Amino acid sequence: MITLGIIGVVAALTIPTLLANQRKKTVEVSLAKFYSTMNQAIKLAENDYGEMTYWAPDYNSENFGEWWEEYLSKYVKNIYKKEAHDKYYDVAFNDGSGFRAYLPEDSAGRAWIFFCPRFDRCLDDTNGWEKYNGIDAFLFAICPNGKMAASGYCTTQASSRDVLIRGCANSTPKNRHACTMLIQYDGWKISKDYPQRI
Repeated sequence: MITLGIIGVVAALTIPTLLANQRKKTVEVSLAKFYSTMNQAIKLAENDYGEMTYWAPDYNSENFGEWWEEYLSKYVKNIYKKEAHDKYYDVAFNDGSGFRAYLPEDSAGRAWIFFCPRFDRCLDDTNGWEKYNGIDAFLFAICPNGKMAASGYCTTQASSRDVLIRGCANSTPKNRHACTMLIQYDGWKISKDYPQRI
């Protein structure tokens, strides 16, 4: 009985850690894969349509769904479903991940993509913008220069890791634009000092 009790205590202490590590690993792999997939799709589209500068999304003339269907959809595989809403466009992948995307009013030729390793988290509107938080959803941008940015802005790199840590630690979830870039900065790894609990 004592041996079984010890095994039970050890299991109770280690199982939550193992599950948390598995969740982190799933998020890391999903983010890196999505980033690579989208960059590859953009390059393939540029082979057909020329530099993206000439066909970047424009808030005044189209919505993200129309733009996605015209330029990128055929280059992205394993899509389970696509659905247009008033402002957003949802894409779900066969592996359970997916994204919700739209063109911000100040788009300047960029689109915002909120990628969710678990797509059902993108669809939960209970907390509105609170879900785009560097925990369940991670912000990317498709930029007019033909690149994917691991943040809401078309910047290649923040000035320092400390700046990224502070941005990701923002107390307002919708302002945590730096979380995705921090994970990218760390080699698509969620480091021990990552400010959000995944």
